[in-house]
Amino acid sequence: MPSNAPRAAGDNVIPLHGDGVLRASDFTMRAARHLWYPYLPLGKITVFDGDPGKGKSQITVDLAARVIMGLPLPDMRVHVSVSRPASRKRVSPCGVVMVCAEDDWGDTILPRLVGALQEYGCKDIPAALDRVAVVGMQRSDDGQVRALEFPKDTTKVRQAVKAVDAVLVVVDPIMAFFGEDTNTSSDASVRKALGPFKELAAKTGAAFVLIRHLNKSVDLKAEYRGGGSHGGFIGLARSAWMVGEHPEEPGTYVFVHSKANITVRGRSVRYVIVPREVTDAGGKSIDTSGIEWGEPVDMDADTLLRGHDSRRDAPERDECWENMKALLAERDPRPAREVQRLLQEAGHTLDTIKRTKRHYGVRSVQRREGAAICGWEWTVAPPDAVQGGESG
Repeated sequence: MPSNAPRAAGDNVIPLHGDGVLRASDFTMRAARHLWYPYLPLGKITVFDGDPGKGKSQITVDLAARVIMGLPLPDMRVHVSVSRPASRKRVSPCGVVMVCAEDDWGDTILPRLVGALQEYGCKDIPAALDRVAVVGMQRSDDGQVRALEFPKDTTKVRQAVKAVDAVLVVVDPIMAFFGEDTNTSSDASVRKALGPFKELAAKTGAAFVLIRHLNKSVDLKAEYRGGGSHGGFIGLARSAWMVGEHPEEPGTYVFVHSKANITVRGRSVRYVIVPREVTDAGGKSIDTSGIEWGEPVDMDADTLLRGHDSRRDAPERDECWENMKALLAERDPRPAREVQRLLQEAGHTLDTIKRTKRHYGVRSVQRREGAAICGWEWTVAPPDAVQGGESG
């Protein structure tokens, strides 16, 4: 393991006292370590929920590409749309284990991974790919090839982690790898099946991400929408993520930190799925796709899955409108960036500002100097009173 690579130390074995009881003084206090702070703790299990087609697998491929290149993971505290995080400190390239049951490696996962590596400027793609261990099938006692089955095949994951010295393990989706002996609706059964994973994460110090699809019970709170047992998965996980389409921005998705047992929850953030193109060994072009991260957004998991509650939004939106209206009364039209900056300084979030603008019909128009477009301005004036094109 490279000396500056992230790694979490597992708990040491502490001998019992003569009375068979441990004391709090027997333990050594230490800070939890993260591969991606505060979203992805090392040595722990993280559960990742969302409907199909919303980018769950795409996000794990994006994270895997960064890990095997030694790039830092996205910084959600700031605007993160810039693809290459060159301004942040690099770490040593590390290994990744991917256990995938649904997407095909040849025509789906590998093109996505190569596309991400190219996007981030990888100079040696074969070397980077050598740091990814792929675990999917196992040969049974009778010589037949079968899918992995947990918990009995956990040893195969352990071997893969060791082979590439992995700090990230992705299982996609976890439900595909449970055997007939596991009742995924039972807390006790799921905890028993995932117990070896929890132990493996602690001993290796790797971050484990287990992907689930959502159930059909749309009226439940978000924390109960993941498939299978709630206590078995979310109760065991130290961190949890959820994704879905932004309720007011079609084509834009939101990544939400839905549970944080070790730290406070991280910010939610927008992302989009964009087309990419890679070339195979024979020089033939292959269409694929990838993730582009966007701005942080004030949205929790319940709001993401159910949409905005207009009754809840109304007070903050109305307050924002009073300030926006006052700014535009001083000067109309007024540069959009200036209006946003002043409203944010007054304590309004960017998401509230955008919702207020849409709700009250504030328009965006182009500011021109001659034939040159010099930016966008916001206005409440009638369309025929302001020169410039509508932003749409």
